[in-house]
Amino acid sequence: MSWPSSGDRRLLASAILLFVVGILSFSEKPWALRRASINRLAAVSSRVHGRERQPRRRWGLLTKLEDKYINWPRTTHHWMTDNHQDQVLSDGDKIHMILSDMSLFAASSDLTKRELMRQVEMRRQREEGNTVQIQVEGEVEVLGPLSPSAEMGSRRWLRKAFGLIYTRVNVATTPAYLAFHFLLVPAIHVAAITLFAASRKRGYDPTDVKITYVVLFVTAALDVLAKSIRQLLYRAMSAAGVPQLCETLPQYNLIGSARRRMHPAASWLLKSAARLGLEEYFVCGGEKLYRRVAGFIMLDLVGALYSRAIGLDLATYRSFTGSNWAMRVELQQRCGPMVRGTLRESFDKSVLIWHIATDLCFRRRSPRRWPGAGGGTGDHEECTLAISNYMAYLLNFRTDMLLTCSRRHLLTEALEDLESILLRPDLDDTALLEAIQKAGESERHKYPLIQDACKLSDELMEVQPEETRWELMYRAWLGMLCYSASMCRGYLHAKSLGEGGEFLSLVWLILSLKGAKTLADKIQMPEPDVTTQTDENMIIS
Repeated sequence: MSWPSSGDRRLLASAILLFVVGILSFSEKPWALRRASINRLAAVSSRVHGRERQPRRRWGLLTKLEDKYINWPRTTHHWMTDNHQDQVLSDGDKIHMILSDMSLFAASSDLTKRELMRQVEMRRQREEGNTVQIQVEGEVEVLGPLSPSAEMGSRRWLRKAFGLIYTRVNVATTPAYLAFHFLLVPAIHVAAITLFAASRKRGYDPTDVKITYVVLFVTAALDVLAKSIRQLLYRAMSAAGVPQLCETLPQYNLIGSARRRMHPAASWLLKSAARLGLEEYFVCGGEKLYRRVAGFIMLDLVGALYSRAIGLDLATYRSFTGSNWAMRVELQQRCGPMVRGTLRESFDKSVLIWHIATDLCFRRRSPRRWPGAGGGTGDHEECTLAISNYMAYLLNFRTDMLLTCSRRHLLTEALEDLESILLRPDLDDTALLEAIQKAGESERHKYPLIQDACKLSDELMEVQPEETRWELMYRAWLGMLCYSASMCRGYLHAKSLGEGGEFLSLVWLILSLKGAKTLADKIQMPEPDVTTQTDENMIIS
């Protein structure tokens, strides 16, 4: 508008073309926001019921082109039987379903009922003398076997789920997007550069003309090669060792936090930040710690659930009978009354008591054994400490993911009690242990959590040999970790992906894919009983 009417119109046309590209590029954002939704993860449920249901369309030509030329992702395995198609969910479909708070057991029940009804129809046709040969398939299986390498596959599917929820990957695969970026955008940029080159540039500073050429070519390169540039950045970050989704293991230690808060230089800063509603910092475990702990837990978890995963109730880690999935009978016999009693406390209180007791046992251990030194004791000891500090982190920073209605104030009160017990920040480990144990022997009403933790620590220290003690503690923590993961909503796991994800999500995926019961399964499906089995047998017969 500021150019004179007598100016070269080709300069104006070149600028207008750049505005057209910019406006069309910005229009992708509301389109991508509309499509990038957690509800899209649940679209696979329509295929469970035998329907390829498409979402409602309101965007006219763009989405019509997509419906016409793009087949919606079908990652399911299927077979055909006389024009009848059954579909078994792949691991990717399962992960998308459970991230959207769907029950795999409900999907399995629907598919099983469809199979039963089909068998009834087949038998009816045979009784009526139908000559059509129909092959009867066996029972539909939704939950397949899981290999020890499932952890790597879980991370891959988590990245895909992250793309569906938080990126424009849904848009980037549509024909309208591909045609725009690989046909229309290059053509517009070529036209803009050509018009600028052919225009009259007399009277303009030569430096301004050169800079304009540079801007035009760089802008064109960024628009055309945007996807390639993103892939290069992703590979560069992966090569540099930048942690991907859920590949961190945050650590928070209550006694260590109390000692920091007692330090004169940091005390007033931490307390002032707390009054302002700011969170205290936590230590993010390094890649080596994550690799060791994740590998140890995943392999152990796959082995422990190999023969009894389907329908397993992970809350049985509190049961000191043969139904305890996390702890074998020999270890249960070594458990005293404090171990049994604290594991049967409310979950958040149990986590806090065991966290303090685990730290005390670590400080009281024999100095000849150190975490990571190799051997079974070192592995169990390191994993136990890592899980304990991670669960304390969840209680302090991700309370809703630890368990619904977890009480963070329990940790705050325990932290204040420890501050009043320690008094001085310069205490060595021996003096610190003496102060805490002395407080644990005081009146119960004064430091109840600390006293329970001290009694638990004393009882655990009596378990000999040391290898058995750390294996017992590891199994108890493994049960609490898996129970917390299974009882967390899939929506919260999906939401955490936007902030880098949680290690808890990987554990939850392994449990879900193995067939253990999650919160969605408990809410959606009733417990099986004899009546249900009888009804199904009657339908078949």
